[in-house]
Amino acid sequence: MEVKNFKEIYKYEIYSVLHSRLKTHDRVIKLKNKNIYFLPTLYWNLFKNYERNYSNEILHHQIMNINFHFKNDNKNDKEVFQNIDSFLLDNKTKELKIVINKKKYTVLTPIKDKCEKIINYENLVLSKEAFRVATIDHNPTFKSFFEKNSEGLKNIFYLSNLINPNKASAKKINKALNENAKKQIIENKISREDIWNELVFLAKHQKLEIVHQKYNIKE
Repeated sequence: MEVKNFKEIYKYEIYSVLHSRLKTHDRVIKLKNKNIYFLPTLYWNLFKNYERNYSNEILHHQIMNINFHFKNDNKNDKEVFQNIDSFLLDNKTKELKIVINKKKYTVLTPIKDKCEKIINYENLVLSKEAFRVATIDHNPTFKSFFEKNSEGLKNIFYLSNLINPNKASAKKINKALNENAKKQIIENKISREDIWNELVFLAKHQKLEIVHQKYNIKE
């Protein structure tokens, strides 16, 4: 839909992109000289036929609460995805805009230093009208979150140790890996309910935000 030099990007389209990113966003972080693997596709497989659904509950909650930074008069502000009414693309500048309560704002990408502090902002400019240059970042970083919340993520840590894929297989989760994880859960009597509760904890407490991919802190 065209609206005075702006093209609407449907909210469902952006939701779908965000869902795909979170579902396939494998993370490998090193804590105490040991790799910790967080493989969302594994959890998607473990819980897709469960009484609860990873995609419809965990990922949905994360998406709805992703922060979009935007320019609000002379200050910078942020709003979560669920409270944004619509998304627009400026046909001339290719800047991403959001509409909240009938007011249009320019989306910003935060720029951080190595200490994870935001030091500046830029207008979020899309490439070839595609949302793909925008990616999901963690603030604090994924590594920092796991370091600070290791006690609340014991089963996820333990399951990571059981799977322990090499760098090649960490990028591609195959059926054998999923079956091995399920087998390990049964043999080691790991409660799926406990794993689920840790995923809920992660979804509720991890802060996600939209940034331009060139400013993504990947740890």
